[in-house]
Amino acid sequence: MVFLFNYLYSVAYTYLLGREYSHYRLTNSGLFFLLLPLLLLWLIISGGQDSVGTDYESYMYIFEGNQLDYYMEKHEYLFAGIISLFNTLGIYGQALFYIFYAINFLFLFLIIKRLPVKQFFLFIILYITVTSLFNNQLNTLRQATAIYIGTYVAILIFEKKYWKGLLFILVAIFIHQSALVLFMFYVFNFIVKKLSYKFLLMCLLIAVVLSLILKTDSLEFALSWLSDEYAWYFKGGMVEETGMLTKVTKYIFIPIYFLAWCHFRKKANERELLFFKLGWISFCLRISVMNLSVVNRLFDYFLILSIFPLLLYLSHLYERKRIFLFLSIVFFFSLFYCVKITVFARSEYLYDSVYF
Repeated sequence: MVFLFNYLYSVAYTYLLGREYSHYRLTNSGLFFLLLPLLLLWLIISGGQDSVGTDYESYMYIFEGNQLDYYMEKHEYLFAGIISLFNTLGIYGQALFYIFYAINFLFLFLIIKRLPVKQFFLFIILYITVTSLFNNQLNTLRQATAIYIGTYVAILIFEKKYWKGLLFILVAIFIHQSALVLFMFYVFNFIVKKLSYKFLLMCLLIAVVLSLILKTDSLEFALSWLSDEYAWYFKGGMVEETGMLTKVTKYIFIPIYFLAWCHFRKKANERELLFFKLGWISFCLRISVMNLSVVNRLFDYFLILSIFPLLLYLSHLYERKRIFLFLSIVFFFSLFYCVKITVFARSEYLYDSVYF
């Protein structure tokens, strides 16, 4: 019930926040302090999770100062350095979860303040229900931190802040080496803007086909290009094909993406169009490799970006007072999430806390 309460509170708080302050021009510090009660609640809930998810015990072991040499050898200096620093200050174990979640939510704030919509509660709905990152980040805490930073990087690059983007790419790489994939955003910056709406639709169709036909055997040619860590997953049979039920939970969002495509092919301003195309391609990339578990995790760097088309579409429905369609979609997302944290709650969707 903790996750359900958190969802309802988070949406209600940001909705009321938007209603009261949408007509004001807030400074970055002003917006931060308004969102701080929510971010602190998230920090308390997330940092206080006890034995939730499959990687909890592994991180507890690392946060006691173990295996840091291993991460230094992988050039993940920042991840090892943060742990070493706080261990030196006498901070170990569970407390380190709060440190990394604080970093995550700080970068989430930097993302939120750059969104091309005023209704922050819509982003919160999609962030919690569609990306599931709020729940799943404990299982991939190190990569999750890099995902938040990577999303911020993508926005910086599309704002033409290339050197600043490069700096944060290096920060992400020094936390998780898979963040090398973030260099793709420099290429995307020149390609995405030129894509037509018809081509976007074609990309989605191709992505769905790839999600059905891509098999682990088809990726053997890439083994020589992969690091030893990722090559081991393939050679050791750790890359499993995704089950049909898991695929269905991703496919069910496609009709809403199609509604967004139908809406935005008619009219959108330049900034919205850029965010829409970036998010659409991100969604297509994630769908295309959905059948491959470990590869799919690599493309989680596009996870937050992939909800941008839905965010823009819901924002337009809300502003144009298309209430029935708007509420229907929000209800669908909410019901989908609530079922996962109540009826089918398990692993990272079943809350257990150090407080109780």
